[in-house]
Amino acid sequence: MIRLRNTIIDDKWELERFMKREGRFMDHMFFQEFVRGGSDRIYNIGMYIDRSSRIVASIAGHKIRGCMTNHGDTNLGERVAPPSPIWDMAERIVRELGYVGVVEFEFKQDARTDEFVLIEVNPHLWAWCGIGLACGMNFPLIAYQDLTGTLDPASIVPFEGKVRFARIVFDLLNCTVYSRMGADTPNRSLREWAGDMKADRLVCREFHRNDWLVSVLLLDEAFRALMKRVLAAMRRILQRSFQRLDAKFPESPSSQSGDD
Repeated sequence: MIRLRNTIIDDKWELERFMKREGRFMDHMFFQEFVRGGSDRIYNIGMYIDRSSRIVASIAGHKIRGCMTNHGDTNLGERVAPPSPIWDMAERIVRELGYVGVVEFEFKQDARTDEFVLIEVNPHLWAWCGIGLACGMNFPLIAYQDLTGTLDPASIVPFEGKVRFARIVFDLLNCTVYSRMGADTPNRSLREWAGDMKADRLVCREFHRNDWLVSVLLLDEAFRALMKRVLAAMRRILQRSFQRLDAKFPESPSSQSGDD
């Protein structure tokens, strides 16, 4: 099933062939519109809406890099001013639903039309909501204060500087190692990568001075992923070497015939 993820089907004839070939998996699949463009065309808006239907805190982000070129979790993101089309759409949705609580909307800007398309809604804290604290908006605390009746919206003071969120270790490996091993990941030099990390406030997913256990676990995960890729690359190199040897020294006809 994993091999079928992110399969792109361009027309009804491809769909018919796909369904005929993979028919046994149809009950376990879903299909959705494919929005053209890479990970860098994804924007999101996180909000907290109180019980009076007021948006008391919000933050917009732009995915600079995902773990893959065209999809995947955010490896590097930046707080941005929300493009008006996505803000208007998100605001209308929460107003019409009468929504209360934390929510995140994810949009992708189509590479062909530049139209923003809503691709995902998360009615909970999202993967890189930790950037909110650096931006002056502690979403879990805001939710707690609203539930306990102690929320003072005037106490929420957004930070106006440049804020970025990064999965430091995973992004470094993606850009400087995996991309050179043929993986579908962004390719950056070490100097370029270091420049990408510059911000007034940088939130590192893997490291926090008050929780080093998380750092150890994530570093272990990154090391295991690196070793897996290295071993796979070595296996491919050995296979190609043996294939070249087989081509250079083909088995002789006499050895194939066996004993009389």
